[in-house]
Amino acid sequence: MTESDLKYWKAVLNGVVPEHIVTPEVVALRDQQNKMLNLMAKKNADYGNAFNKGCDKLGYRYGLARMYDKANRLVHLIEDDFQGYSNPNVEDESMFDNGHEATIPFTGGVEKSFIDISTLVKTDKLILIEETSKKDVTNEIISAYGFEHLCKDKDGYVYNLSADDKEIPVTSEHKENIVAISHEDYEAGKDFVKCKK
Repeated sequence: MTESDLKYWKAVLNGVVPEHIVTPEVVALRDQQNKMLNLMAKKNADYGNAFNKGCDKLGYRYGLARMYDKANRLVHLIEDDFQGYSNPNVEDESMFDNGHEATIPFTGGVEKSFIDISTLVKTDKLILIEETSKKDVTNEIISAYGFEHLCKDKDGYVYNLSADDKEIPVTSEHKENIVAISHEDYEAGKDFVKCKK
């Protein structure tokens, strides 16, 4: 996010968030909240407000059970993605649908989703590798792009999310594409780039 983008968002969020604490993360969260609100409104229009009806009829335990279901689905989606499995039986199953901001819909011609990897890189669960040389360039990429907006596609290629929700391929100083991989797979010499169809 450029300084100009940040200045714009500080003006837009004036009165909602104090200007001195508006950061790129705050802007990204606002965008995700708007997307979630839009999805909730559409679902309520299609199906009615089942959550409130369930709580009214069955009490707070209904709400806790639904939150448990959502959390359980998120855990499985995250584990499946981390292990490279991304073939759910339910086509529209996504972390975004579960109220989580980690899945970012791709707006290009091919339907695709991107998984937020910032926390996994920050906590040293994933490293960032040059596609061809297979050199670990995690520190270089963090210095150039930061953690906050890193995401990957289903093939492991790393992107940086811009302020206008565009996925920009992350490249090293040698202009190589970057792939996210676990330490274990890297140390085992696993071929980490999946074949694109």
